[in-house]
Amino acid sequence: MNVAADWYAEQNPTVAARWFNGLIHRLNALGDNPEQYSVARESEFLPVELRQLLYGSGKRITHRILFVIREQRIVVYQIRHVSMQDITAEDL
Repeated sequence: MNVAADWYAEQNPTVAARWFNGLIHRLNALGDNPEQYSVARESEFLPVELRQLLYGSGKRITHRILFVIREQRIVVYQIRHVSMQDITAEDL
């Protein structure tokens, strides 16, 4: 997450702050109804049901927040740019 935030901060500090604050807001709200988010495409190759929350600035989706639902907890594995390769079992 720091790499993305740092990149945005170099481009435009105002946009970076808005992007980062929005991301934190979405992460905090994730537990409200985590089942509403789609199962990630690579989930069929993993030992867990990986879900994704798509996030971006404005109308453009730039990142995927990859997480699992474990009993009463949400575990965020990674926040990845959409251009990155799919997550693998080794990444978990």
